[in-house]
Amino acid sequence: MFLDKRSEQIVRHLVLHPNTTSGEVARFFNVTRNQLNYSVKRINEWCKERKQPGIQRLKNGHFQLPEELTTFVYKQFSDLEEQARSNPRLQ
Repeated sequence: MFLDKRSEQIVRHLVLHPNTTSGEVARFFNVTRNQLNYSVKRINEWCKERKQPGIQRLKNGHFQLPEELTTFVYKQFSDLEEQARSNPRLQ
């Protein structure tokens, strides 16, 4: 299984912006709550196939990404580290 473009963009966004809420992500990507739920489900299936922990949604609207998953995503998408360095808000 591979990640569709939207799901890949969402997982990248969550890794770079770990304190974001589901409402903020939905607005940022201009998707409905159902579309966001579908993408998170796809991301978690992708993680499971790779024996990685998935994304958890908290009751307060935030996401919880285990450190192991964050590290895995950085390795999968090598350009993320460059994006993180070039964004002053993330330092």
